[in-house]
Amino acid sequence: MKKRSARVIGAVTAALTFAASVPVSFAADANYEELILNVKNRLAIPENYTEFSNSGRYESDGRTMYSFTWSTADEESKSINVTCRDDGFVTYYHTNDGEYGVYDSLSMDEAKAENAARDFIAAADPELRDIVKLERREGYSFGGVTYSLRAEFYGIEYYHTIGEITVGEDYRIRTMSVDLLEVAEPDAAAQYIGAEDGIAAYRDKIGVRTVYKTYRNEDGKLEAFPVYESIDDKAVDAVTGNVTDIGKSNDRVYADNESAADSSLSGGGSSNAGYKELNESELAQVAELNDLITKDEAVLIIADRVGTAFEPQSVSLYSDSNDRYYYSLYAENEHYTVDAQNGDIIGLYVTIEDGAKDTTKLAGYGFEDRDSAKLLIEMLAPSDGAAYEYNEDGQELVVAPAAEMVNKASSFVYKVNGIEVESADAYVSKYSDGGRTSYSVNITPLEEYKGLDYASPDTFADVNGLVFADSSYVSLKYADTPENGIIPVYIAEPFMKNAVSGADVDYRNEEYDPDGIEYSDISGHWAEDTALKLAAAGIGFKGGELRPDEPAQAADAKELIEEIYGDNGAVEEVSDGSAPLTRLEAAEIIIKCEGLEDLAAMDIYAQPYTDITEDYGITAILKGYGVIDGTASEFRPNDMLTRAELLQMIYNTLVRFNG
Repeated sequence: MKKRSARVIGAVTAALTFAASVPVSFAADANYEELILNVKNRLAIPENYTEFSNSGRYESDGRTMYSFTWSTADEESKSINVTCRDDGFVTYYHTNDGEYGVYDSLSMDEAKAENAARDFIAAADPELRDIVKLERREGYSFGGVTYSLRAEFYGIEYYHTIGEITVGEDYRIRTMSVDLLEVAEPDAAAQYIGAEDGIAAYRDKIGVRTVYKTYRNEDGKLEAFPVYESIDDKAVDAVTGNVTDIGKSNDRVYADNESAADSSLSGGGSSNAGYKELNESELAQVAELNDLITKDEAVLIIADRVGTAFEPQSVSLYSDSNDRYYYSLYAENEHYTVDAQNGDIIGLYVTIEDGAKDTTKLAGYGFEDRDSAKLLIEMLAPSDGAAYEYNEDGQELVVAPAAEMVNKASSFVYKVNGIEVESADAYVSKYSDGGRTSYSVNITPLEEYKGLDYASPDTFADVNGLVFADSSYVSLKYADTPENGIIPVYIAEPFMKNAVSGADVDYRNEEYDPDGIEYSDISGHWAEDTALKLAAAGIGFKGGELRPDEPAQAADAKELIEEIYGDNGAVEEVSDGSAPLTRLEAAEIIIKCEGLEDLAAMDIYAQPYTDITEDYGITAILKGYGVIDGTASEFRPNDMLTRAELLQMIYNTLVRFNG
C-alpha cells in the first residue's frame, strides 16, 4: 500500500449544525442587548460591519445557543458569523473577509501566527486562556495555518481536541470552533491509581481484541492474518479501577436520513466481488457445467424456506472473484440472493406494507432472541448457518421513543481457534415503522473462509510485552463517559499489530510506521466506528481531526485512494478539483478503482434509484454490493459528499469487494 504525506484541505462550514438541537422561536431576553454588546466588544467587530441579524436561538445540551451575523453594507458584503452560549462563551467564529485558498502554512511566521491565535482566544473566551494548548498542523491548510486546540484540566490532558482555530495569511483569525467542557474539580480525598497499576488494570480488565483479519491479495484470493487491536470504547476509571464506557451516550436509532451508513439491508453477503453478467445461453451452459442449481430451483427454495409466493420480476446470475456464483432475484418488496452452488439464501430484504397480512415464515422468529435468530440463519443457509456463533457485542433492540419505530436485530460471527474472523458474519433484523415491517438478512458464505490458513495461537507474540510493558499505548487522560460525565481514565491509543510478528500492520498485513491517524472530533458521530476501524488499519486523514461533516474535496479522495490503490488516476478522471465531490462522482471513482467500468457500461440494469435517469450501471452495481444505501428510493447524485460519507463508502468497498 502506497503511503503519502497528509494534506489538510477543506473549508470550515460557515454555520453550525446542531445534530441534537431543536430550533425554537426567537424572543429577546432581558439581557439580550447586554449579551450582543459583550460578544461584539470581545471579538472587536469592525465598525464598518453595521448590519446585524440573528439566526435564532437553539437549545442544545441544556444550554441556550445564539447565532449572530454582522455584515457590511457595501457590495462586497463581508460577514462575521458567531455562535455563543447564553453566558457569552463563543463556540464558533467565521469571517469571509480576506483571501482564501490553500496555503503552505509552514511559510508563515510561526510565532506571529500563534500569538494571533492566543490573543483571539483570550479575548473571545477568557475561560480557555489557562487550559488550552495549541497544536499546529503541518503542511497545507485551507485559509492559513490551523491549530488544533487541546485542553488540560487539573494536570491531566483531555483525550480529544476541543476545537480548532485558523489564522489567515494576513494573521487575522479566519475561523474558530471550540467546546467548553464541564469538568468537575477532583475530590481532594480521591486517590488516582498510579500509571503502573492503571496499565495493569487496563491489561487485566480490558486487554486487547484478538481477531483474524482477511483481505484479497493481488490474485483476488482471500488471505487471513491474526492481529491484536485496541478496544476503542472502554477505559479504566482512574479512581475506582472499574471498567467504564467511553464516549457520550448515543443510542443509535434507525432512520431514513442515515443514508451514508453501511447498508446491511442489501443481499449478497460480504463476498460478492467482481460481478460478471452472463446472457441466457451462458446461464444454461454454466449451470450445466458447474452443477449449479437452476433459477427455478432457487425460486422454489425461497418459497419453501421463506413461505412466500415469490414471483421474480428479474433474475441474474453473478460470479465473484473466486468464481462462486449467486442468483439475485428481484420483485416488488422482495429481493433475495441465493448461493447457486448449495442453495443457501444468503441475503434477503422483504417488506410487508401497512395493512397487508404477513404470511411469511419469518414472522415466526424472534430476531432479537439469540436462539431463535440462530435457528433462522440455519434454516435459510443450511450449509453455513450452524458454523456461526452469537455475537455478544451485537445490537439486539433499538427503539425510537418519539416514533413507532422498532428494530429487532441479532448478529453472529464465525470463529477459528476461538478467535473471530472479521468480515465473516451474519446479521438478521426486523424493522417496524408503524404498520410497515421490513425483514433483512445477510449471511456471508463460509466455504472460502473455511479453507484459509489461520496462524495458530501458539505462535502469537506475548501481548503484554507488545502493548502493556510501558505507557506507550495506555495513559491517563480525561474522557467522556455516559454515566459519570468527564472523568480521569486510563485509555488506550488506537493500534493494530500482527499477533505473530508484533509489527504494526495495515489492512493488507503490510508493515508500516504508525502515522498517528486519530480523530478528536468524531465522538458520538455516526461515522465514529468506521473511522476508527480504518484508522487502525492505517487508512484515513492525518492532522488529528476528521471534520466529518465538511464537504469532501477531490484532494481528500485522492489521498485515501492512493493509500489503498496507489496512484491510479481515478480521481483526476472524474473530478477536476474545482468543486467538492458529489455522491455520483465518488461512486464513479469507486467503480474505476475496482476495475468495473466495462461492467457498469452494460445496458443490463434496472433503474436503481428514482433520481438516476441514465447510466444505471454505476449505482446499480454499488447498490447491489451494499457499498451505497440499498433501501432508499433516491440517491441524490448531485449532493455534495461529506468527508465522513467518503470514508464510509471506502470502508464499505473494502469490506464488500475485498472481504
